[in-house]
Amino acid sequence: MFILDYKTKIPIYEQIQSQVINFIALGLLKPNQQLPAVRQLASDLGVNPNTVAKAYQELEKQGYIVSQTGRGTFISDSKAALTSLKKDYLSELKALLVKMKAINVPILEISEVVNSIFEERGIQ
Repeated sequence: MFILDYKTKIPIYEQIQSQVINFIALGLLKPNQQLPAVRQLASDLGVNPNTVAKAYQELEKQGYIVSQTGRGTFISDSKAALTSLKKDYLSELKALLVKMKAINVPILEISEVVNSIFEERGIQ
């Protein structure tokens, strides 16, 4: 599930964190779904358990996951985390659209791309 790039300057824990957030956004990880234990994920990825622990700690601070002593770590069912994620994505989209406008990409072309993505995924 996770793909790590050891050649990038982005720390491994941030890559794990980012991928968990993306999996939540894509619906691949659902609310209340249990994540692998820190040691298990570290072993699967071939990284130090402290790296996974740091990613989990950051995700918990941001409200994406919750740790339950003796039970494990789970995807949060908090709407606040998803609302925050949507705001972040919309902000990124706005920044990208500003860049596209700066290089004179026609609105029709942008609209066609957006519509095709929604049609491919059956989203209205």
